[in-house]
Amino acid sequence: MKRRGILQLAGAAGLLSLASPRRSAAQAQAERAVKGLPTPRIRDVSVIETQPQGVRLSVVKITTDQDGLYGYGCATFTQRADLVKPAVEKYLKPFLAGKATDRIEDLWQSCYDSSYWRNGPVLNNAISGVDQALWDIKARQAGMPVYQLAGGKCREAVDCYGHASGSDYPQVLESARQYMSRGFRHVRVQVGVPGQAAYGGGASAARVPALHSGPVFEPAAYLRRTLKLFEVCREKLGDEVELLHDMHERVLPNQAVQFCKDVERFHMFFIEDPLAPEDIDYFRQIRSQCATPSPWGSFSIARTNGSRSSPTA
Repeated sequence: MKRRGILQLAGAAGLLSLASPRRSAAQAQAERAVKGLPTPRIRDVSVIETQPQGVRLSVVKITTDQDGLYGYGCATFTQRADLVKPAVEKYLKPFLAGKATDRIEDLWQSCYDSSYWRNGPVLNNAISGVDQALWDIKARQAGMPVYQLAGGKCREAVDCYGHASGSDYPQVLESARQYMSRGFRHVRVQVGVPGQAAYGGGASAARVPALHSGPVFEPAAYLRRTLKLFEVCREKLGDEVELLHDMHERVLPNQAVQFCKDVERFHMFFIEDPLAPEDIDYFRQIRSQCATPSPWGSFSIARTNGSRSSPTA
């Protein structure tokens, strides 16, 4: 063997001896990561129903064939809470029993398609609870929270908002100031309509006469009173607080469009649900006829990135 070959062989051996402990440690770590129990399988699916502060919540719990390994997921549908439990336990549970927990996407698709008539809030919430519970199981196996599996944090904190409401303007202002004193920079404001029903606005005064015994709601009165509320809030609370409001799909499409145009001057952070989902086609027709893009969204409008510019759809 030539001298150069001998030197190269000696050098390679030296490097290998130096790298060997580190390589061995890395290999051992990899083996520990993949070595473990077989893929868990679903043993039981149940629904936990609870009602903290009057809010009806539905939680799906999936237990596996491995002791101590389980997961929780939210299946809450407050408007039809009694329907979620049988959707999970009567229909999804038999379908899921015995299946592997790590095929999350496959299970979501098969649960969705197996009902034939596929969409709807009851089924969607039921499957959502199952999906979250399966991800919770995978996160417990990995020893980390689900958000880490999904890519990790993308921000250090997020703003929250409080619900300021009252039967009149002073009550709303007082409620908003209480949230602001606690550090809230975003406040949702809702006010009652005298003599009428109002979403999120508290109790109102004596009802207006009606041909029936139920509550009365008149959209035009609500819209006028709410615009005045925004004016009062900006005058008394200033421009720094971010104001939100929920219309809750309670007006006609043409009224919603006009209202969203009228509130632009108040620099609202968010207007929720000006249009109902079934009115989207109407909105698109109106928007397509506009010379410039409309400043309101099909479901809600929002101002993002701290800009004071008009919101976009």
